[in-house]
Amino acid sequence: MDEQQQVQGINISDYLTKKEKGLIDVVKLGKDYAISFKRFNPETGEEVAPRIAGISLVNLEGAKVNLQNQIRNIDIMIADLKSLDKSNN
Repeated sequence: MDEQQQVQGINISDYLTKKEKGLIDVVKLGKDYAISFKRFNPETGEEVAPRIAGISLVNLEGAKVNLQNQIRNIDIMIADLKSLDKSNN
């Protein structure tokens, strides 16, 4: 399975970790939303201009529904496997 869940090219799998470390922020730009990613010069470690990426609430909600469907299917598969164990006893 893909551990790197992406929405609009943004890895949401590590969002909380990066948010807690202050490396990522959600911002509102007018009526739109964006994610601001801190960036650092690899040679000096100095902070440079952030990378900004647009994000859509509709796309996030769609990704959530997709993940919930995947979880439901995994739960059904787990139940099917467990039922095989019960029927073989």
